[in-house]
Amino acid sequence: MSDEEEITCASCEKKNCDPKKGIGCCHCHKWEHFKCKNVLEKAIPKLRSKPYFCSDGCLAAHESVPRSSAVDAELLNRMNELMSEVKGIKNTVTEIEKSQTFISGEFDKLMKEMVVLKKDHNNLTKNVGDLYGKHQNVNTKVSQLELEVDRLARAGLTNNMVILGLPSTKDEDVGDLVRKVATSVGYNLPEGAIKEAKRLFPKDKNNTRATIPIKVTFSDERIKEGLFAGKKARGQLLPSSVDPKFGSSNSRIMLRDEMTSFGMNLLKETREAEYLTDYKFIWPGRNGVVLVKKSENSPVHVIRSIANLHKLEHTSSHKRPLSSSENSSPELSQPIARPGRQKIPRK
Repeated sequence: MSDEEEITCASCEKKNCDPKKGIGCCHCHKWEHFKCKNVLEKAIPKLRSKPYFCSDGCLAAHESVPRSSAVDAELLNRMNELMSEVKGIKNTVTEIEKSQTFISGEFDKLMKEMVVLKKDHNNLTKNVGDLYGKHQNVNTKVSQLELEVDRLARAGLTNNMVILGLPSTKDEDVGDLVRKVATSVGYNLPEGAIKEAKRLFPKDKNNTRATIPIKVTFSDERIKEGLFAGKKARGQLLPSSVDPKFGSSNSRIMLRDEMTSFGMNLLKETREAEYLTDYKFIWPGRNGVVLVKKSENSPVHVIRSIANLHKLEHTSSHKRPLSSSENSSPELSQPIARPGRQKIPRK
């Protein structure tokens, strides 16, 4: 695919895409964003290290064509392109010869029109500046609306909690596991506190997790907050402290709010931008925010919207600290170290 050709993602159909942010099939030349293909940053070098085919059909078709035939076809196509170019040049020369006299006669008129165009250009520059300002205002309003919609969505999840790190067993009583977690952090659940407790099995059957999260819906938000407070006071909680049968598990139990679609997308976008921001620790916080930090001892920064993420990318690329408005929040969940990096010790 040449630099002059318009690059369009076959998945999201966006045009004029940055070729560095995707890959094209060696057979059908279909081009897709790494993001659209759900390819993480760390997998990109391996994907680029060898010829890429978007499907088994393209791979089979490519391998079925003899190499000599492919070369001959390429040479023939190139010759046809060259002949078309020569024909086009000849036609162009003819047109230039015909129009030379006309151009000479119109030169003075063109100069006068250029003066008018210069004035129009100045007016257009001013209008573009005005439109840019309006565009920024629209972006701000859209961001505010997204946050408001997310706030309303989270209002319907105020009684919900997600528990991570508890291994699953056959014929388990998930509600009983939740009660044991509460007991382990010194919080006694009242009668009828749990309205629903279930495992969040992934829709993708090929997606294997070490532990499957538990979603709990409590009868009252205060019960959830009491459990959060108990976990915060307890600090680190291991599965073996919940039930001795989990003694072989080396995972750590974490509690977080149930996230909205907006929050999940924000967390995904932040993790995908990790290589741009150089923030090694990324995890969900309370009230729909995403928390990041560069190292174990560096300050925590809060991302509340895509606009915050873009600002983080900008300030990180210029090696400048974030504004004081994004200092650490008192309502933080436990941070999760990214794979392959040093983990933050939990209290």
